[in-house]
Amino acid sequence: MSSAPIGTIHHVELWVPDIDRAAAQWGWLLTELGYQPFQEWTGGCSWRLADTYIVIEQSPDMLAEPHDRKRPGLNHLAFHAGDQAQVDALTAAAAENGWALMFADKHPHAGGPQTYAAYLSNTDGHEVELTASNPVKLTHPQVLTIPRGHEKLLADGHETALLPLGSADDGPALRTRCRNRRRRPRTAHEVPRIPGPPPAKPGLHRRNQAPIGEPGTPWPLRGVDEVPELPTTTPYRA
Repeated sequence: MSSAPIGTIHHVELWVPDIDRAAAQWGWLLTELGYQPFQEWTGGCSWRLADTYIVIEQSPDMLAEPHDRKRPGLNHLAFHAGDQAQVDALTAAAAENGWALMFADKHPHAGGPQTYAAYLSNTDGHEVELTASNPVKLTHPQVLTIPRGHEKLLADGHETALLPLGSADDGPALRTRCRNRRRRPRTAHEVPRIPGPPPAKPGLHRRNQAPIGEPGTPWPLRGVDEVPELPTTTPYRA
């Protein structure tokens, strides 16, 4: 193998109760994802892609207790699986190769409305996530929740960088960017992102009296009781 960047995964090893069955199921999936057979020995084998390889082994030291993804330890492995069409093709072929679709009622958005992925489990209870590379466009208004204690981020001269729900920047540490605009301090805990132009005539918002400018300026804040109920960033997946 070539010299890999520090911190990248060298290999993952999974113990299985039946090596022949597991080799057939994992072999199909990993081959479809671009892995190539790498090693083989009595009771085990592996597949490699670039500098990372995945091992399955029927070890004599393995306990008789079956794997359960809901217990402490490994829950699932997630793979980039190409675009949405490729994810759909793998999902359609999974059943005849030992993999069952999980969360079928929420597929393909079981991880949230902004995701496109298939969650599969095999006979041994191992779970994989096949995620599409092209993002999902959200069409409904989004609400970014600002935790209490972070209201100063909306102080004069700063504007919160509104981000898609579930993005890497979600959470207590909100990014801000300075702007050359004079703004009054704002203390609301939720900032609505509402599509469409603002009112054409200047006026005052009935809740917080924030000024409404001419067309093209940002919408004012709403009161907390006026913010629509929308899904949180918590994944839908069990």
